[in-house]
Amino acid sequence: MEGVDLCDRMTSYYRISICMKKWPVRVFFHFIDMVIVNLCIHHKKDQQALGVGKISVMDLLDFKIHNGESLSSAATVARQDIDSSEYESEFHEMAPTKCAKIVQIPNRDVRRSESKHLPLPNYRQK
Repeated sequence: MEGVDLCDRMTSYYRISICMKKWPVRVFFHFIDMVIVNLCIHHKKDQQALGVGKISVMDLLDFKIHNGESLSSAATVARQDIDSSEYESEFHEMAPTKCAKIVQIPNRDVRRSESKHLPLPNYRQK
């Protein structure tokens, strides 16, 4: 069994299950499933070409788990790199206008990670 039949069969084994009414989200996760299955098929073919035994080749579930762990560890390392940088020194200031206060805006990497995009409290002394 080759091609579309094999891909559809393997996709049905361990489908990403998400209950969403919006069809674009479901289509996106279906494409993610298809990509992972196709990568697994190519991985198996490459391992057979290298002469690796069938016992040591990962099946679909192990392949998904391995890829998920490696992606999550890569994201953790990237977050640690951002966290280790000097957070306070990376602020930029907007040019003041008539009615606007000077606002500190973190750089783009910090704004897109965790809760560090929230503004810092600026207490006025009376």
